[in-house]
Amino acid sequence: MTEGVVAQVKSIPGTAISTTKNTPILAIGIALLVVLIVLMIEAYKPGLLTNPMRKLLTSVGLKSA
Repeated sequence: MTEGVVAQVKSIPGTAISTTKNTPILAIGIALLVVLIVLMIEAYKPGLLTNPMRKLLTSVGLKSA
């Protein structure tokens, strides 16, 4: 029984490394997809996303360009 536990404990670093290797690629892909969607929305409806953010930042006290 202890051999099975030892084998499972030894396999944990290998699975953690493979999961860590795949996760950044997925995160970068999701970030690029979000940026692409935002750019498409801004191309067809300029100011739809940026105007509310600009107003929010101005109300907080930050000046916008």
